[in-house]
Amino acid sequence: MKKLVLLFGAFAIIGCGEKEKSTDTAEGGQEAVTVQEVKEEVDAVSSGPEPLISDADVERFAKDAFDIESASPPAEYTGWIKAYFDGAGTQLAELGQWKNGKSDGRLMVWYDTGEIMQMGIDKEGEMVLLQNFYRTGEKLGVVSFNDAGSREGVFWHKNGQKAAEGLIGEDGPEIRKFWNDEGEELDQEEGMKMMERLMD
Repeated sequence: MKKLVLLFGAFAIIGCGEKEKSTDTAEGGQEAVTVQEVKEEVDAVSSGPEPLISDADVERFAKDAFDIESASPPAEYTGWIKAYFDGAGTQLAELGQWKNGKSDGRLMVWYDTGEIMQMGIDKEGEMVLLQNFYRTGEKLGVVSFNDAGSREGVFWHKNGQKAAEGLIGEDGPEIRKFWNDEGEELDQEEGMKMMERLMD
């Protein structure tokens, strides 16, 4: 499931996205936060992931969160959801907020080694912002909505060189570009293969 979320973020620059429905606050067991506040918080990260949820809050929210590995949440569930890497529930893999049966709020996903893989925010079941990281902490990619309602995606190689960027409107991809780790532009087929390698 976690790999699927990562790939969704990466290939959102190629596939179709839906327009953000609202910029209202996201709630669900934590203080209300606007999408813009989270976007600014995530954009401020420059030298590796700074968690959107503190370690103390992760522990507190995970304690009573609904375990999605054991069953699906009830249709109108509001609260935190969690998933573990192991059946004993000792290593958290994912923690996120839900409201009225849909993802709505902050999301954190970890690698099996404990490093942050992804963090972002959803609103009414739709991804508003998703940031991906390499296991070593470097920023891998950011997918978000711009002011015009299109979904934007930017991805980087580990050396900081831009790997891909794309813009998706309501009618599908409008701009798609790919570069190798030396800054040379790639064609679409080479670019897609490169993105698959970056996701491994």
